[in-house]
Amino acid sequence: MQALAVPISLLALAVSIFSLVFLATSVLRKTGQRLRGSLIECSSHACEDKFFSKITIENLKDKSAVIFKVYVKFGHNIYLVIQDFGDEPLILKPYEVFTSSYGPLDYYSTGTDRVRINKFFNQNTRRRIILSTSEGKYSVKPKSKIWSPIPTFFKNNYTGIINPVRSKYDGVSYGGNALFIVELVNKEHSNQIFAIYPGDHRSKKFKNFQLTEKSISNEKELKTFLKRTIKLGKVSFTDFKIHDVKKWNEENRRQNTQEFEAEHLTWFRYHIIGRFLSKVRSLEFSRKNKKTKKQAERKLAKKRSSKNQETSPVEDTPQKPPSSQKL
Repeated sequence: MQALAVPISLLALAVSIFSLVFLATSVLRKTGQRLRGSLIECSSHACEDKFFSKITIENLKDKSAVIFKVYVKFGHNIYLVIQDFGDEPLILKPYEVFTSSYGPLDYYSTGTDRVRINKFFNQNTRRRIILSTSEGKYSVKPKSKIWSPIPTFFKNNYTGIINPVRSKYDGVSYGGNALFIVELVNKEHSNQIFAIYPGDHRSKKFKNFQLTEKSISNEKELKTFLKRTIKLGKVSFTDFKIHDVKKWNEENRRQNTQEFEAEHLTWFRYHIIGRFLSKVRSLEFSRKNKKTKKQAERKLAKKRSSKNQETSPVEDTPQKPPSSQKL
């Protein structure tokens, strides 16, 4: 019995400690505030000023957070209003994420004066998200950095970053093999959307009529076929719209003129050769940039000197009086 007493007491102690820790974490999740956020800055040809294009705020507590205003604090004394929720504050539910996007702006102002703050968007300027909440001022902790392969690409140009391209209609993507997207309008003005693919004339695509190979050869033939079908009274729809997916794909592929097969590289070729060649290219690129910059500075200096010579006042040379002539 004495031999079992020690393990039982240790087990009881462990259970009580675990229960205490669990109770403490549960209480901590329910009390106070804990929010995390991130910002994405942007510059656009649509406006002169830089701005924040997206903000994300995460509620990390097991209780709701009520937010009235969102600010970004630059340095010690500048507060930039990002969003004012007014009389309808944002209520972030437990563990909920809030994301909002913003477009270009006209200008920044304080009172009746216009203010320029582009220099504050420098990475060296300290900034933080400040929230006006139901519990007062809250300084949001910076969000952990989101990993991206883009910095890896600049270090090693053998890194491939591939993006899927989808042509969407009404929020749905139909794939690159689609020939047409047909929008049928019924008598009740309710729309039905169908995609037509190569070979659809071989299967029963529609209940009351069958597509032909000729009808899906081009947009004109399909339009003629659907008009004839409506006249025959075989269908319930009264009107239709045809969208040529081929044209969409052609416009997308104009931007991507080259096509190649992706290659899987060996460890040595990627990590050793790829890094070495990327470093060489980076040095060559920086050397060319310095050379171009020096040439541009020389041209600018020449232009300024020639402009100064043209604008400098010319001193009037005194004219000699006409010499007297003997008659």
